[in-house]
Amino acid sequence: MGTTLLIGSCEPFSGKSALVLGIAQQLNQSGHSIRFGKPLATSLDWDPDQGPLPQPLIDDDVRFVGETLGFEAERLLPSLHLLSQATATSRLGLGQLDAGEGFDQLRQQVNNHDGLTLLEGAGSLNEGLLYGLSLPQLAEGLKAKVVLV
Repeated sequence: MGTTLLIGSCEPFSGKSALVLGIAQQLNQSGHSIRFGKPLATSLDWDPDQGPLPQPLIDDDVRFVGETLGFEAERLLPSLHLLSQATATSRLGLGQLDAGEGFDQLRQQVNNHDGLTLLEGAGSLNEGLLYGLSLPQLAEGLKAKVVLV
């Protein structure tokens, strides 16, 4: 069982992705096994009128960090949900406020990885509550250590 480090913040645009990039770059150069993901995608160019969400759902920030560090696709963890008006409306209409089955799969992936799993939280402590993926929910559910930026 490896270590899970959850990078979060009290407000959006505080430098979470930059911190992830710096940590991952240093540890990657030292030969550590690292994976990265954002359980709640907040940055994705998607139009609901153009069809369903892409699968796997890889946040644009995750893709950027992966490309910058030369990570293989299997080192990038897909997001469970996308933070958008369309998905929020759908979840509210269905009364679906938990993370769903995908969270159990994420927990299993994290627990089965021997290296470091870096996860970036949404924009603030509470962003993601509607999806069951707020920073406190992630930290508790994954038993992750947290760094606040």
